[in-house]
Amino acid sequence: MFKKPRPVAQRHIRRIFLDLAIVPMAYLVALALRFDGHIPSAYWSIWLRWSLYATLLYIAANFAFGNYRRLWVFASLREVMRLAESTLTAAAMLLALHLLWPTPARLPTSVHLVAPLLVLLLEAIVHFRRIVLAWLNPRARRYQYTRPTRTRVLIVGVNHGARQLAHSLQNDLLGRYIVVGFLDDADENQAMSVEELPVLGRIATLPEAVEEDNVDMVVIAQRFNNRAAFQRVLDLCYQANVQIKVLPSTLQLVSGVQLDLADLSDIEPDTLLNRDPATIDELDCRRVIENQVVLVTGACGSIGSELAAQIAALAPRRLILLDIDESGLHDLRIRLQAELPHITVDTYLCSVTSRRKLEHLFSTHRPAVVYHAAAYKHVPMMERFPEEAILTNVLGTRTVSELAAQYGVQRFVFVSTDKAVNPSSVMGATKRIGERWIHAMQSVSDTHFTAVRFGNVIGSRGSVVPTFAHQIERHRPVTITHPDMHRFFISIPEAVSLVIQASAYTTGGECYMLDMGEEIAIRDLAERMIRIKGLRPHIDIPIHYIGLRPGEKLHEELKYADEERRPTPHERIFCITPPPPPYTIEELGQAIDLVVDAAQRLLPADMLRLLCMDIALWRAENIAQHVYAWHERGEIAPISLPSTA
Repeated sequence: MFKKPRPVAQRHIRRIFLDLAIVPMAYLVALALRFDGHIPSAYWSIWLRWSLYATLLYIAANFAFGNYRRLWVFASLREVMRLAESTLTAAAMLLALHLLWPTPARLPTSVHLVAPLLVLLLEAIVHFRRIVLAWLNPRARRYQYTRPTRTRVLIVGVNHGARQLAHSLQNDLLGRYIVVGFLDDADENQAMSVEELPVLGRIATLPEAVEEDNVDMVVIAQRFNNRAAFQRVLDLCYQANVQIKVLPSTLQLVSGVQLDLADLSDIEPDTLLNRDPATIDELDCRRVIENQVVLVTGACGSIGSELAAQIAALAPRRLILLDIDESGLHDLRIRLQAELPHITVDTYLCSVTSRRKLEHLFSTHRPAVVYHAAAYKHVPMMERFPEEAILTNVLGTRTVSELAAQYGVQRFVFVSTDKAVNPSSVMGATKRIGERWIHAMQSVSDTHFTAVRFGNVIGSRGSVVPTFAHQIERHRPVTITHPDMHRFFISIPEAVSLVIQASAYTTGGECYMLDMGEEIAIRDLAERMIRIKGLRPHIDIPIHYIGLRPGEKLHEELKYADEERRPTPHERIFCITPPPPPYTIEELGQAIDLVVDAAQRLLPADMLRLLCMDIALWRAENIAQHVYAWHERGEIAPISLPSTA
C-alpha cells in the first residue's frame, strides 16, 4: 500500500522551517567559536540581524538550485554537489555584503567563513539522516562489517527503473548488496556508466559476466515486447545458474521508498511456458456476457475465480458465484466489488449436488449463461474417495445442466480436462462421463451445451508448481513421481480467456480443445524452478523420484483417435467432433443413476472405479454384468439396464 504523498507546498514549508533553524544555529556556533564560547553582549543583536539576512539568502539559494524539490532518499553525489553549490552561493553573497556594506554592526569575517561550512554539515546530516543514524547504530555497523557475504547483483537493461534500483541497492543502509553493473543491447549504452557503474556489455554475454564478476543474482529490468525475447534472457540465466528477479512496474518505483531486493518480483509461473499469451476477440466475448445474468459454479477454484474476474470485466448485469467454500466466496466477492464496484456480484453457498437449492437459484435469478467449473480435480485423492468424485463431477454436472435446460439458459459451458481422454483415473472417468452427458443434453434442449477441454493450468492450487516452490524455498528435495512424466500446461488467465472465447463460438453440442503447445517434462520444469532461485539441481536441491501414484499416466492426451479436430476463428481453439454415441440419453442417464446410487451406498472403492471406467468408455456389457452381480448380492437397488446392443 502506497503512502499518500504530502502536498508540494507542505513539503516546501517543512524544509524551509528546517533552514530557519539550521542557518541561525550555524552562525551562533561560528560566533561562539570566534569568542571561545563567551559571546560579548553587543554581538547578540548583530547576530540576530545577520541571521535573518543569511536565512533569507540560503532559502533563496535552495529554491534557485531546486533543493526543495529533491527526493533526498534517492540522493547521490550529484545532489550533494548541488547542496554545496547553493550553500557556497549564499555564503559568497553574505561575504560580499559584509565586505561592501559600510556599517559598524558587522560580524567578524571569520564567522562568515566558518558558518557556511556548519550550514553545509547540518544540511547534510538532516538530508542524509538515515545513513547517519545507521552509522551511529552499533548493531547496524556490526551487521554490515561482520556479514560473511554480500549479494552481488547484475542488472539486465538500462532505463530509469534500473538506475533507481542500482542507486537504492548501493545505498542500502546495511551494505548487503554490491551492484556489479548493467547489461544492455542498445549501441549508445555500450562502454558507458550509470550511477558510476559500468555497462558491461550486451545481454548475450550474461553467462560470461556472471562468471567473471561472481554474480549471485540477476535482476531483469528490461521490458520485452514478446515472450520469446524474455525467454531468451531466462535461458541465459538458467545457463549461468543464478537467482533471477524481475523489476516491478514503474508504478511501484515512484513511491519514494528505498528499494530492497525483497521488493522485487519472482519469476511468475506462466513465464516458464515458452509461449506468448493468447489474445481474444473482446467484442465477441462481450456479446455473450454483457448485460446478462451469468452463473459460475466452482467460483473459488483456480479456474472459477479467474472466470469470475474476466467475466466481471465484460460487464454482466449480474454475476452469481456458486461454491461450497464460505471464506473463498467472501474474499472473492470483496475483491471483485473493490475492483469493479459497478458490477452486481451475488454469492451462493451451495453444493452442485443440492438440487433443491439450485432450483431456487435458477428460478429466482434466471441465468442466461452458465460456466460449470465445479469439480474435484486431484487424481490421487479421488482414487481414495471415488464416491466424492462421482457425486460432484457426475451428479453435480447432471443436476446443473438439467436445471439449465429447464430454465432456458442460453449457453452452458462445461470445463473439462485432458484426463477425460482415455481415462486411467476416477477423476478422468467422471469428467469423461460429464462430457458425454453434456453432448447428450444437446439432443433434448434448446440450450447451447458445450465442453472445453484443456490440460494442466500452471500455478493452480495443489499443482506441481506451488508444490515445487514450497520444497525449494525450504531447501527440501523436490519430489517427482517418474523421470519420464510429461504434462501439457497453460496459464490460468489464458485458459479462462479461451474458455470464454469458445463460449462465444458455440452453437450447441461441440467439444472444444485448447492448443496446449508441446508437452513439458516435469523433470525439466523442476530443474528450471531450482535454477531460478540460483540453486543447482541434484547438487543444492536433490530431485527424488517417488513412483507413479494411483490413477496417474506418464503422458496425457488431448483427443481420442476417432475424434475429428477442426479449426475455429481462433488459432488456439479447435472444435472436436466426436463420432455418434452408441447410446441414447436415456441409457446414459440410467448408467449415471447406477453409478450415483452405488456412490451414495458407499460401495467399495474398487467397485466404484471399475463401474466409473466402464461408463466413461461405454463398455455396455460390463455395465450390465455389474448390475446383475451387485443386484444379486443386494448391493444396489433394482435399476433398468443400458442396452448392450
